[in-house]
Amino acid sequence: MCFLGGLPGGSQTLRGYLVPFMPKGPVPTETLGLALQFSGGIVAIVGLVVCLSALAQPVVITQEAESAPPPPASAPVTALKIRCPFCGERMDEGTIFCPACGISQK
Repeated sequence: MCFLGGLPGGSQTLRGYLVPFMPKGPVPTETLGLALQFSGGIVAIVGLVVCLSALAQPVVITQEAESAPPPPASAPVTALKIRCPFCGERMDEGTIFCPACGISQK
């Protein structure tokens, strides 16, 4: 039984759509079910092809970049200086390798 079979006239409505494809006379329920399954399979295949073709096209999203405001005209920011624990060379804070001896600071 199809999902419209419980509605008043549901089976008759479906049979009306399939009349050009069905033989004359009463149509067995198995034949009607087979025709609906076949048409559902065709619809699924078409949907899959449409979905895959949409995925194959590149999607390009463009967005205008906002210009950053100029930095304030206050005193320039200087990096804090630290000393290498191995050779004593001064270097910027956050430096991973000492520029003088090359030893990792982490």
